[in-house]
Amino acid sequence: MKLLDIQQIRQADQFTISTEGIQSIDLMERAAEQCCNWILNNVGYKSPFVVLCGPGNNGGDGLAIARILALASIEVRVLILDAEKHSDDYLINLERLSKTKVKSSVLTVHEIQHVSPEEIVVDALFGSGFSNKNSETLNEIIKQINLKANFKIAIDLPSVLQGESIPSPDDVVLKASITLCFHKPRLAFFFPEAARFVGQWEIIDIGLKEERSSGFDRYLITANEVKSWLPGRPKFSHKGIYGHTLIVGASHGMAGAMILATKAAIRSGTGKVSAYVPKSAVLPLQIGVPEAMCIASDGEFYIEGSFNPEAFQAIGFGVGAGTKEETAKVLKALIQNAKCPLVIDADGLNILAENPTWLAFLPPFTILTPHPGELDRIVGKSVNTFERWQKAMELSMKTNAIVVLKGAHTAICLPNGKCWFNSSGNPGMATAGSGDVLTGVISALCAQGFPPEQSAIIGVFVHGKAGDYAAQENGMAGLIASDIVNCLGKVWKEFDR
Repeated sequence: MKLLDIQQIRQADQFTISTEGIQSIDLMERAAEQCCNWILNNVGYKSPFVVLCGPGNNGGDGLAIARILALASIEVRVLILDAEKHSDDYLINLERLSKTKVKSSVLTVHEIQHVSPEEIVVDALFGSGFSNKNSETLNEIIKQINLKANFKIAIDLPSVLQGESIPSPDDVVLKASITLCFHKPRLAFFFPEAARFVGQWEIIDIGLKEERSSGFDRYLITANEVKSWLPGRPKFSHKGIYGHTLIVGASHGMAGAMILATKAAIRSGTGKVSAYVPKSAVLPLQIGVPEAMCIASDGEFYIEGSFNPEAFQAIGFGVGAGTKEETAKVLKALIQNAKCPLVIDADGLNILAENPTWLAFLPPFTILTPHPGELDRIVGKSVNTFERWQKAMELSMKTNAIVVLKGAHTAICLPNGKCWFNSSGNPGMATAGSGDVLTGVISALCAQGFPPEQSAIIGVFVHGKAGDYAAQENGMAGLIASDIVNCLGKVWKEFDR
């Protein structure tokens, strides 16, 4: 699903109006009706509502919502922000509202202080139309709203929040319980500094039609995209056509990371998996993952030595590997000699952070899978998650690598400037070993011949979806990385053809 910026959403509004031969007030009515349908189906009829309306089209949405709720015999009142100018559609809906019994008052701090606890607050002050700094009066009004424990519904965007950026620490933004966003989610939703104001979010389909758009290459991974990229398996398949994956890693006390990664690779469709591990890790690997082949490195407790990378269709490096000088030499040799896709994770990333000049020599479309701390070690600390994401994008474009920045909405940053945000996963996956599983999944997809970009996108979504199944079975607090591996088969089964 392609995300749109505010300008593109407005262009879609105008294109829909033009192609359907309707007026903007008709599209506003459609938006209000769909919001009310969601409210009535999910919130109910019993609670009273107070709708906060600004002077623009978002306020016009709020006036129409108030009227439709009143016609459904719901108790509703309107608080209107005092302003000198109003949009044309706002004025039309204000006139329509005047023909109902809905009471309206000027929005003031005093009025907000007297909002009763049972009233549901609908925020239709600005939506995506806010472009100026708050006045002191507006700041105080929003602060008072945020102090209220009432359930709050934001229409399109919480007031004062910008769709393509995160608020500064000094911004006073309305904090919603849920945001009903028109047509497509906004970029800001995927960053915690903004998401805390958005609350949960729901997409409200108002039937917008889009012209071919460009210039905002941000996407949300959904099951539909993933399914479209996954072919069925032909009847006469054999393991030789699904690739040989090599996972390189483990050090003293870290064989578990390799077990998780190799199991995940085997569960993700690759024909064969080998593990290149220290001699001390061979026995644990053979017992823990009997399906995998083990190659003992020269080192007893850490990786050292060499192997022929041409024997493999994809190589994942770093899980539990440590950062010994001998292990770093193995990674350097891979960077110099590997012709197949590389996935570098964990201590592989830490080795790169210690040897930043190596980044310039990464094979094209190498996949880096850092968590925030690992990325900070490579590119420097960031003041917020939005800046960290921007640095990940810059790293991808500078090195021609795919950067998978792990988080609640893992971002897959591509060298061409595009970025995909993940829609699957849950907080229970913030557990040791979860990243090792992801490395195995992505490496296995690369070995099967999927392009590295698709391997990263598919792998991230499937990994998150397996985590969702694991959370359903074990709860978020009880979820462990092995549960994610064990649920991979359920996800792949959904995509069988």
